This record gives sequence, C-alpha cells and structure tokens, in this order.
Amino acid sequence: MIIPNGGVWCGYPSPPIRQRMDQVTQTSARPVDVPPFDQRSGDALDVVDLRFLFAMLWRYRWLFLALIVAGGLYGTYGMYNYMPTYRASMVVAPASGEEGGLSGRASRLSAAFQQLGLSLGSRQEASTFDRLKLVMGSVTLARHLQDKFGLLQRIHEDTWREDSRSWKRPAGTLFEWEQGVLSFLNLGTWQAPSVESLARYLQSGIEFELVKDSRFIEISYAHPDPDFSLWLLRTVYEEADDMLRRQDQVANSERKDYLDEKLTESTVVEMRQALATLLLQEEQTSMMLTADLPYAARVIEPAYVSRFPLTPNVLIEAILPIVILVSVGIVLIVMRVLLRTES
Repeated sequence: MIIPNGGVWCGYPSPPIRQRMDQVTQTSARPVDVPPFDQRSGDALDVVDLRFLFAMLWRYRWLFLALIVAGGLYGTYGMYNYMPTYRASMVVAPASGEEGGLSGRASRLSAAFQQLGLSLGSRQEASTFDRLKLVMGSVTLARHLQDKFGLLQRIHEDTWREDSRSWKRPAGTLFEWEQGVLSFLNLGTWQAPSVESLARYLQSGIEFELVKDSRFIEISYAHPDPDFSLWLLRTVYEEADDMLRRQDQVANSERKDYLDEKLTESTVVEMRQALATLLLQEEQTSMMLTADLPYAARVIEPAYVSRFPLTPNVLIEAILPIVILVSVGIVLIVMRVLLRTES
C-alpha cells in the first residue's frame, strides 16, 4: 500500500514517524519551569508523614504498655510508702500601718518632714508582717532556735548520734550511687544538717496562704508527728514575732537618742517643733513595743492540728510517673523517626 510522501506501509511506522513517536515518548510531562524532585529545596524533603509516625508508634505499642505498667508500679510503691502527715495551722490578721512597724513609722516621719518643706520620697517600705515572714525563714532565727531548743536534733533524730554527738551519714548501695551521680554533675552531695539547712527547712515547710475573700493569712506546717507539728508552728511564730519586736525596740531606742540629741542642738523653732513631734511619736511606739501583745499580726484563730492526716495526691503519686515515662517513650520514637528520615 502506498501512502503520501512516498512511504510504503508494511505494518510498521516509517522511520520519520517512528522518530517523532520516540521523541514524544521520551519527553517528560513535567512543565519546563519545575525542577526535578531531587533538585527541589530542602523544605520539601524535610516532611515527616504523620501516617508513618503513627504507624511507628503503634508498632512500639508494647513499649508503651511496659512504660505504663512500670509507671503504675512506681506510683503504687510511692503511695504505699507514703508517710501520712498532720497539718497544724493558724489564722492571723497582719498589723496595719497605723498600728506600728516600718510602714506606719515611715508615714509619720514623712508627714512630719513635710511640715518643714522636706520630702522623704515615695519609696514604699515593707510591712511588719512581710518582715515576719522573712524572719521565720532566716538563718538568724534558725540559729536562735537551734541554740534554745536543739531543733536540728529533733527534726533529724534518726541521723543524730547522741553518744558521739555527731551526725550519722546514710549508707547503702543506692545512696552511694546517687552521691556519685550528684558529684559527677557538680551538684550538692550529702552534708550534715546545719543552721543553714534548718533555715531552708523552715522556709519551705511553713506555708502562708491568703484566706479566701478576706485579708486574713493562714499559716500552716505539716509533719508526721501531730504534736511536733503543732509545737513547731507555735514556737517558730512566737519566737519570730518576739525577735522582730526586740529588733524594733533596739531601733526605736537608737532613734529616740538621735532625736533627743538633735533637739538639744537645734535652735530653729520650726525644727524643734518637728523633732519634738517625732520624739513623741517614738515614745508612743516604745510603749506599744513594751506591751505584751502580738506585734506583727493579731491572732484570729490560735494554732491547732487536724485530727485527720493528709492523704497522698493520686495525680502526683500515681498518674505523673506514667505520664512522664510515656512522654519519654514518644520523644525517643519521634527522634528515631526523624533520624531515619534524614539519613
């Protein structure tokens, strides 16, 4: 059969037609301006398929089951060994600025100096109750309590050797392993109890909480021994209040001596009147400091201890270990998937 352009059809395409067909077959359907896949930017390649990630998590479900069981056993062990504590608490009303303390004294000094045309600035002084909270966790009070009551020996009676008057260092393989790890990480290792550790113990153990819908403050402390819990709360509060009073008595005496000296030296009438006013106010403060009354706060509800011990928190003791272990497992698997994707 004869076809146009002189070609003869024999069941196969002629060479010109076959050449054009080969060119069409070899031409890619990709647009000219789109680069090959292996030449695209790294953002298109750094994509993790979520289906693959979930498949990997499901593949290691046995690991998550083991972590859940381990976390549950650890939490159950912690709840089993939980030592019940008894909470002692008291409610107080902080002293206002008009009743005394630095804030009230600063306002009176500012008013007196304003009469002379002078200004002490607008700096706000700490209240007496704020100072009480600071004193209750201070090293000075801890040293006083240790000298007066031997508080360290009462708190850490299980590690105190009365015969040798020394502290017993804990022993055991687990303890030595923990000490080695802490030493390697340059963290604090075991030290014998000291006044500083007692101050940190009181600062972390005694809690202050604002009573709902009021300006009253609840002070509390918890310990396995209910009698000791009640005794320590009362003792620390009373000793801190008394120490604060004695500090202000000394400062009050020094201010009175200073004002009396300046009053003797001054010849200006207005200055003498202002100094006399300040001296009278310091005398009034001195009378309040010598009175046998609570100084930093007024006790609304005296200290008492609850009959029922505090129970362990299930969310913290049992659920939190499971959540932590499962989270660690997920992080490890995701990191493994990412490393495999990059490689």
